[in-house]
Amino acid sequence: MTARKVYLTVAIVAAVLLLALWLEPRARRALAPRPTAAYVAIEAEPGAPAVVGPVELAADSLFRLHAVLEAEGRGNQTVYYTEAAALRIAGEDVPPERLRRWSSEWRTRLLWFTVEPWARSVEIAPGRGLEQVRYQEFFHPEWPMQWSVEGRLDARSDDQVERRVEERRRFGTQRFQVWIELYVDEHALVPTSRYRSWGVAELEERVDEFPTVTAVLPGPAAPASAVFGLTGVALPPDAGDDLHDEVARRAEKRLLFSELWLLRRILATTGSDLHGLDWRRIELVAGPRWGEEVSTGDLLRVGARWVVAYRDVDGDGVLGPADLCLDFERGAAIRLLSDVFVGEGEIEWARLVT
Repeated sequence: MTARKVYLTVAIVAAVLLLALWLEPRARRALAPRPTAAYVAIEAEPGAPAVVGPVELAADSLFRLHAVLEAEGRGNQTVYYTEAAALRIAGEDVPPERLRRWSSEWRTRLLWFTVEPWARSVEIAPGRGLEQVRYQEFFHPEWPMQWSVEGRLDARSDDQVERRVEERRRFGTQRFQVWIELYVDEHALVPTSRYRSWGVAELEERVDEFPTVTAVLPGPAAPASAVFGLTGVALPPDAGDDLHDEVARRAEKRLLFSELWLLRRILATTGSDLHGLDWRRIELVAGPRWGEEVSTGDLLRVGARWVVAYRDVDGDGVLGPADLCLDFERGAAIRLLSDVFVGEGEIEWARLVT
């Protein structure tokens, strides 16, 4: 073989190798499962399946959020890219062999959102419906852009609430969304493709399967603590049965609440009747003792104004004006009893037991 043929053969082989190296990533991408949808899954306990849907926890419980990218593989088999060790969708456990970690050369960026009400409270005008109760998606740039993040009750709307008594919300309802962005070119400013999990547009239709965490206080305080993070609606005096029924329907789905609906729920949970409760007149300056008599979840009222006893703050062990309550006038809030029942005089207290 002449030198010229040797050089030509080497050049052809080199060109083929370079072409193969150039085509190989593209071939892998072409053969890889094709992404079709994104989800948020909630891991309530370490090692437990991460659930795409509502989860109820005790207040202060730890949980994790997992991004899930659904993809269609060979033979139309669905696979799921996620860091969750186990996954449950639509009430069904996903077979372990269909779970995969993301290993493509495509760069990913994950953006986390909370799906929250526009307002903590809405006053419905006479003749109007519930169209004023709207939701929005809040981006959390401070959360890690990772496939798995620590869950938190971190509503952006909480920033608008006066924080005189509580630095962090320990309970309530929170919904989540994730965007999964894929980049072929790691230096690109715009993603090649983006997959969004359910958001505001799907909330009403998919409320029963929407990724939602509801963290609740124990005992009779559970219904009251669950509505934090939801819009409180005040209905006009002439509200008809249809509007009341619609409020009740949406409240059962944890989309909103009203004071009347919540009071009924609290009483129903404890098997109580408002007129059958043992209301006792007490002085806030020398009230009943926490733990021995009054407990978290008990009702306190003056006239039509009512709140739920929350916890002792000043440490004296006695229910007093410096202690905290759960208040639901103009939305759910944690307030000092002295901010609700201003001045001196008696209030009424009713103990609730589940």
